[in-house]
Amino acid sequence: MNLKNINSKTIGLFLSISLLIPSNYGLNLGGINFEDIPIILIFILLLLKKKFKFSLLFFDKVFISFFILFILYSNIFTKNFQIFNQTNIRFYFYFLLSYLCIDSIKTSSKGIIEIFEPLSIVMLANFIISMLQVQLPGTIDGWIRNNTASSNPFTSGRLGGFQGGGPNVIGIICAIYVLVCIYKVLNSNNFIGTLLTDKLNTVLLTISILNLYLTYSRGSYIALFIGS
Repeated sequence: MNLKNINSKTIGLFLSISLLIPSNYGLNLGGINFEDIPIILIFILLLLKKKFKFSLLFFDKVFISFFILFILYSNIFTKNFQIFNQTNIRFYFYFLLSYLCIDSIKTSSKGIIEIFEPLSIVMLANFIISMLQVQLPGTIDGWIRNNTASSNPFTSGRLGGFQGGGPNVIGIICAIYVLVCIYKVLNSNNFIGTLLTDKLNTVLLTISILNLYLTYSRGSYIALFIGS
């Protein structure tokens, strides 16, 4: 892969693939499982693109200062001061990944939107999960059935998603993608015309709203309202 071709859509694709892999599935190597592999791969690729040299600390001073403060904050109030435990390392990893992602797309005016565009595959996959009411391992993954025997997806349960965070997590992801679809419509010259002509965006918008509704996550509903 040509590192120069790694753009916001590439980053978004890797992140979206990770959201399609059930959580805590497979490897369990020091807490790393299959859903972590796409994230680790894009992290490595972004480091290589940045021509990472640890001794030179290419990160900007503001980020370094914030990162050090976070390390102190996340340890100073704990019973056992342990900087490099499994939970903290995961936090540090995601902070660094976020920095690398933003640094990679900061020259693109639509970088943030393009990162979230590949979430369309997550929306389609979760729509299938909802319609077929597929249950995944875990108590809050896939389709979470309630106590009714109905096959109606509007009354028989709620959507929990693949990623293991349950309805609130997939709900936020749905809300984000709804905003991406709305952004595309609002940026067109003809609001109604775009809804009619851009059929794919309209279908994805409808599916995302339906997925969001089926999470029954009130926090995600509020997030969409505020975001809009």
